[in-house]
Amino acid sequence: MTIITAAVLLVAALFTAFRVPAVTRGRGRPILVAGLLAIAAFLMVTPAVYGFLDRIVPGQNTIDPVTKIILFTAVLILGDQTAKGLDSPRLVNLISGRPGRIVFAIASLALIVLFVIAGVEPSSPMLAVAIDQPAVALYTATAMAYFTYLSVLLLVGVARSVGRTDFGPSPQQLRGARTDKRGRVLMLIGFGLVPIRFLLSPVTFFYPASYDLVQILPLLTFFFVVVGLAFIRVAARVARRSNGVLSFVNMLERDTARQMDPWQD
Repeated sequence: MTIITAAVLLVAALFTAFRVPAVTRGRGRPILVAGLLAIAAFLMVTPAVYGFLDRIVPGQNTIDPVTKIILFTAVLILGDQTAKGLDSPRLVNLISGRPGRIVFAIASLALIVLFVIAGVEPSSPMLAVAIDQPAVALYTATAMAYFTYLSVLLLVGVARSVGRTDFGPSPQQLRGARTDKRGRVLMLIGFGLVPIRFLLSPVTFFYPASYDLVQILPLLTFFFVVVGLAFIRVAARVARRSNGVLSFVNMLERDTARQMDPWQD
């Protein structure tokens, strides 16, 4: 698990670093922030880092709900920017508008309340040592429920966008279109793993030994989404060089959604 975590974090760090040049030109700050927050959250629950933080942060295992809320924020930012890139006001509203903020607040509050109720004493990343306790199982399921809420919305939005970008008829443009489509498919795979992890919550409760194996799914989600965005980014560069239609990743470099069709430029 630690090796997989390290590998995923390394890939994510490399792709996040590739965003820095765009940020220095004033583009894509929210996406960079989302990437850094997600990397920080996953890094904080690795045993060595978690153990260190748990010794210096007041309260046993307090760092765990903190990492989950950090990850909530990272996914919220990514979801908001993706919805804007898809030019979907309804999706933006459900993710970061008033409905989205209410869901975020309820999930965060429920997470804190359940953490206090659980009162897990041994230092344990993701409270895995007590996953067979009802309060801890509900605590974990609550976090996954929020991620599932966002991922299902993004799954639908991105699925509808697949194949809508026409780069043009030249061989280079066709390669760009294929790259763009592969990137979106990778993102769909990543988003699709989240509800599967949520549905597996009862399994980890009744069979605690399965917890470590099931927790690979969130890491794979992170991996597929990051690599998918990288593919789409490459496709966007092809579009610019060949005067084709821009991919929605170019929209992610803007802080607000455009009123015009994001598939045209």
